[in-house]
Amino acid sequence: MKGAAYYHRPEGYFRGILFIAAGIIILFTAVLFFAVLLPSFAGQDRRAEEQRDELAYTSYVVQEGDSLWSIADEHMSVSFDSHNTYIEEVMRVNHMQTAQIYPGDLIAIPAGEEDSGSTLASAGRLQ
Repeated sequence: MKGAAYYHRPEGYFRGILFIAAGIIILFTAVLFFAVLLPSFAGQDRRAEEQRDELAYTSYVVQEGDSLWSIADEHMSVSFDSHNTYIEEVMRVNHMQTAQIYPGDLIAIPAGEEDSGSTLASAGRLQ
């Protein structure tokens, strides 16, 4: 009997192992993202919603030439990080589908520091 035969691995064997290892690393990274980072983003949304619930609102009669942007310029408080978030809140609380407003419209707006004396209601009670 001759000596033991030398086993030769097929061509591309190590390339297949590297491909599997890369797949495992990518899968681990995706699981880590969804398990650790994604809940922290959801927590930011929850905090923003809680802050929104604490806002006070005041009534505002739309004047000729007003837009939601100009109202935001005039009344936006530091509670909002941008004009867009302020406008979204005004649209949400007034059940508006578009940002179109007309002179004489009565809308509720988040009360700024100077408006806080004449508040309407909290977000949960304003319909």
